[in-house]
Amino acid sequence: MTSGADETNDQGDTRDDLRDRESRKRAKEALRREKEAEKKRLAGALRANLMRRKAQSRARREGEADERDEGLPGAGPVERE
Repeated sequence: MTSGADETNDQGDTRDDLRDRESRKRAKEALRREKEAEKKRLAGALRANLMRRKAQSRARREGEADERDEGLPGAGPVERE
């Protein structure tokens, strides 16, 4: 009688070999999905930035004041001596 790891299929692969191959395939697919999600996130950020820059440019051409807050949100006023 043999253990499960000793059994081979027609190609000579053991069950452990097949499990390892499937594990690598799943890991590769997960990495591909992560890269795709990051690419979509970056594309969205780029679109949002472009929209802000276009609005800023239009406001400057029309002579309107830039109504955005100055500095970083949550940053307090700068105290100068």
